[in-house]
Amino acid sequence: MSEIIHPDDLELYEKHMIEDFPHKKPGNFQYRIITRDGKEKWIEHVCKPVFDEEGHYIGKRGSNRDITHTKKIQEALKASESHYRSLVENSLVGVFQTNTRGEILFANQALADILEYDNPDELKSISSIRLHKYPEKRDLIIKRLKKDSKIDQMELEVLSKCGKELNLIMAASINNDIISGMLIDVTQRKILEENLKEAEHRYRMVGQLISDFAYSCVQDEKDNYAVDWITDSFYNITGFSEDELRLNRCWMFTVHPDDEEIAQQQLSELKHGMYNIRTFRIIDSRGKVRWLRNYIRCVEDSQLGKLRIYGAAQDITQQRNYLDELRHELEINQSLSRIYPVLISESSTLSDIAFVVFEEAKKLTGSEKGYVSTIDPDNLDMVVHTHTAMMDECQIGEDVDKIRFPCDDNGSYPALWGYSLNKLQAFYTNSPANHPAAKGTPEGHIVLEKFLSVPVIMGEELVGQIALANPGKDYSKNDLEAVKRLAEFYALAIQRIRYKKKILDSLNEKELLLREIHHRVKNNLQIIVSLLNLQSHETMEQQAKEFCRVSQDRVRTMALVHEKLYHSHKLSNISIQDYIKSLAEGLFQTYVTQPGSITMDMDVDDVSLNLDTAIPLGLIINELLTNSLKYAFPNRKTGKIFIKCKSENDKYILTIADDGVGLPQEIEPEKTDTLGLKLVYSLVNQINGSMEIKRTRGTKFVIKFSELQYKNRI
Repeated sequence: MSEIIHPDDLELYEKHMIEDFPHKKPGNFQYRIITRDGKEKWIEHVCKPVFDEEGHYIGKRGSNRDITHTKKIQEALKASESHYRSLVENSLVGVFQTNTRGEILFANQALADILEYDNPDELKSISSIRLHKYPEKRDLIIKRLKKDSKIDQMELEVLSKCGKELNLIMAASINNDIISGMLIDVTQRKILEENLKEAEHRYRMVGQLISDFAYSCVQDEKDNYAVDWITDSFYNITGFSEDELRLNRCWMFTVHPDDEEIAQQQLSELKHGMYNIRTFRIIDSRGKVRWLRNYIRCVEDSQLGKLRIYGAAQDITQQRNYLDELRHELEINQSLSRIYPVLISESSTLSDIAFVVFEEAKKLTGSEKGYVSTIDPDNLDMVVHTHTAMMDECQIGEDVDKIRFPCDDNGSYPALWGYSLNKLQAFYTNSPANHPAAKGTPEGHIVLEKFLSVPVIMGEELVGQIALANPGKDYSKNDLEAVKRLAEFYALAIQRIRYKKKILDSLNEKELLLREIHHRVKNNLQIIVSLLNLQSHETMEQQAKEFCRVSQDRVRTMALVHEKLYHSHKLSNISIQDYIKSLAEGLFQTYVTQPGSITMDMDVDDVSLNLDTAIPLGLIINELLTNSLKYAFPNRKTGKIFIKCKSENDKYILTIADDGVGLPQEIEPEKTDTLGLKLVYSLVNQINGSMEIKRTRGTKFVIKFSELQYKNRI
């Protein structure tokens, strides 16, 4: 028997048959034999021990079964399983097995890669519930699986390890709470689909916005082109019917008469293989002008032996209109920018502004004639500030180079030029003679071929007019709107100049009134001085006379301030240099009987102070200077008085000194009962100042103060 045993299985055979069997246990094993014809067969040996009635082992009983076919089936199955496992492990499709509790029982590397995990084991360590973007949807999936046992295709939204949102397609089945299935990553496809939808939407929108039509024409025996086919958009664009196109044979019958040469030239230049583009106008069935950009290519039709044109005509009317409007808006803005500097200049007169507005209006509209005017608010006359020659000799009188056109008793203006003023509406007419308001023109007046008029309105008040004529073309709505824009700026200029005139008139009136007040105050104070002078002559008491004299000086000091303000260019401030000089000279004339005996050294900055500061300052100077003139030089024929007023930053320093006998040591100025020094201290406090007295080599008063700020008394 051993000679037919496969050499590789001989050891196994002997082990089981000789060594293992004495153990007297049932057994089986498989081995191979070599048949006579050299073929290999698999044998399964099954045996068991045999015992007598007393239980003694007497031998064995066995059988051999040819299992070659079964073995081949098992090996094929094993190979298939290996191949399947290899497919699963190396597949680009994610394969998984999980239970209803969410435990991941199996996952291939592809699924780990899709979900951005390092390997399947890492993926199996988490619950599949965590992978769902919307975990509550997993319960619905399980219910559907339990109901239908499988799902052929379902889209899932899951989260990767990094939290990235993924779109997956799942196919799955369930068996005893075990869910098996496959997952395909369609995230990129989803993005592409969304992009495609967006692109389709954009193209659809573009298609709705772009109006064009395609066509084909064939050359006939007379070398004319007839339409072979044309898209329906031609009828939508032009409004013509198929019958009208068939009657004319070619759509070129729609071309604008002024552009026929362009369209014919495009066709006449064509030869086989040529391509060209032309832009021209057509007129649709409603008479509306449209712009087309016509693309054509010429080929030779091999079947007909004739030239064929393939073309596409694009409706660019909106583009042309937009460009025209943009160009027109740019021209208007440029005009306004040229007007603006003149409008805001303080030196510009109304005539200057009218001239610039008129020139820009003519440029924008191409007009040759016209005028720009204002309405006189006092009598409603239309006053022309600038104009072109409208007739050889104008019989209307001129007022300071300005022509005036009066309104009638009802406040209306006659003829065509008055129409927009009466209606307060801008208008134009390209047939002035046929306009309802036309009354003809005077003899020698230019012929009005076209006319445009815009009233200039400020609020609800008519303040002027811009009138134009004869542009060499028809006026349009664009022309009217452009001039209306200019009129808005012109109205602002008129308003500014009117306000400026009112303000100047008001200021002049107030200045005149203020000068008159200062003049009258000065006169009234002079009357008081005269009354005090008369009073001093009525009394024989020397003390009373002295009182009147001192009071005169004080009143005269205040009167001098109003006199200086009356003559000043600026009524709110006076020059301190001039004021102190006049005040000192007046006091010297009063108290110095021998000219030259007492001299004055003055050093005063040329600064200005307001009325609230100047009056108390003048009274202080009056008191101190009078005191020096009266008491500093009792037994001397000569002496010197110093007056200095200097500005330092926001402060002022007034110094009044003399080289006289000085104040007696027993006198304390702060506690003196004399009216003069009491008044000085009070006035120093009034101007928020301080005073220092020095008694070396005469007497020196140093007063530091600031200019008082004006306070509203009302």
